[in-house]
Amino acid sequence: MSADSLCLPAPAQKREAESIVEKLCQRFASAPEPRQWRDIAFCLALLPFNSEVAVKKLVEGLPFYQDKLHEETVFKRFQEILTKARGNKAAKNEQDLKEFEDALEEKRAKGTEDQEMQRKVLKGRKRAAARGGGGGAKAEKGVATTRRSGRRRRESTTPPSSPER
Repeated sequence: MSADSLCLPAPAQKREAESIVEKLCQRFASAPEPRQWRDIAFCLALLPFNSEVAVKKLVEGLPFYQDKLHEETVFKRFQEILTKARGNKAAKNEQDLKEFEDALEEKRAKGTEDQEMQRKVLKGRKRAAARGGGGGAKAEKGVATTRRSGRRRRESTTPPSSPER
C-alpha cells in the first residue's frame, strides 16, 4: 500500500483531493512558522493532482502561499506538484502550467529579495543597538519619569540642603 492510498479512499479521491487542496492553500495564510509551511507543502505534494480542478484550486490559492515560496523546501514541493500535474495530464493546456511555474519563480525571487532586505534591516538595528543608538528617547538632564504613571517630573541635581534650591 502506498501513502497516497492511505490518505484518501479511492471512490471519492478526486473530489476530496480538490477540496483538500483548497483548504491547505488557505491554511498557509494562518501558518506563522516555516516548519508549518513545509508541513502544509508536504501534504499538498502527497495529493494526486489528477484533475484540472485540483490544479486550478492550487493556482487560485497562490495569494495564500506566495510569500512562503522563498523557503527552499516549500518551493521544492511546489515543483514536485507541477511535475506530478504534468505527468497526470491534469491541465489540458500546458501553457497554463508554464504560466503557473513562471509565477512561482517570480514570487520566489521576490520573497527571497524581501527576506534579504529584512535581514539587512535587522542587522542594522542590532548594530545601532550595540553602539548605544538604540533609537530610544534621550533623557533630559534633571528630568526623570515616575515608574507608575510614566509622567516626567523635574528632579534637581543639587542636594536638598543646598542654598540654590
